Amino acid sequence: VLVIDMADPEHPVIANEFGMSFFQHAHTVQIDMQTGKLYADGTAQGMVIYDLAVDPVDPPKVTQWKGQGLSGVNGYVHDIYIKDGIGHAGLIYDGLYVLLDVSNLPAISVLGSKLTGQEFTHSTWTTEDGKYAIVADEKGGPRNLEMWDVSDPTKPKTVAELGQGPGTVGHNPYIRGNVA
Repeated sequence: VLVIDMADPEHPVIANEFGMSFFQHAHTVQIDMQTGKLYADGTAQGMVIYDLAVDPVDPPKVTQWKGQGLSGVNGYVHDIYIKDGIGHAGLIYDGLYVLLDVSNLPAISVLGSKLTGQEFTHSTWTTEDGKYAIVADEKGGPRNLEMWDVSDPTKPKTVAELGQGPGTVGHNPYIRGNVA
């Protein structure tokens, strides 16, 4: 993970690079702005979490997660969105949408999980109140975007399916107000 000092945007400076002793590649980086935790996803070691609140330039590693609490999974977290202590994880190779309790790190526990429509779960995002999530599969098809009721994170359920034309894939949907 590359940290860039942007004090002077016209002359940015590389302040640090961390994580390389632990993993060689991260697909995405998500920052929980409420807690200052950085989630590095898509690493061979699983999802790796760092604490930017302690040190934003050289943060300590807090924990990692690669499917613990789920049976018979690869556990590779392709992407995650954090909302109010709940991680909305896309386990792309397992085809799972997984809701994780990340409110008391380093402990991480599985709240609920379900297979998504195309079973290639790419990304997630929630409504502002956290009651609904849009989930994208990185495959075209009749169910590659789904809306889920996650008001009870232990029992996520699909409430709407959105299909797109052939060869079209909703990749990273975001929700702002009533628009995704």
